[in-house]
Amino acid sequence: MRTFPSGTEKVRWGLEAGPSFVKGWETNNLHGDDVSTTVGLSMRAKAEFPLTQFFGLETGLQGNLNGLRSYFGVDVMFTLGWLRE
Repeated sequence: MRTFPSGTEKVRWGLEAGPSFVKGWETNNLHGDDVSTTVGLSMRAKAEFPLTQFFGLETGLQGNLNGLRSYFGVDVMFTLGWLRE
């Protein structure tokens, strides 16, 4: 994970990337289930908003590139804990 300074305590930027191991099932009525595995690349770009000292909001774009089924999506999460002074 790589974080980038924003010059303010109200926003934190970050990038994450790494390998992923993907397993997929495909149901075939004649021959049972086919199982496939592959290695992919997982990526995520995020922005964290520590709204109070103990509560924050995080949003991000995520994706996984692999040989079975690549996807991209959007995250929105709540953060609880010690976030800022």
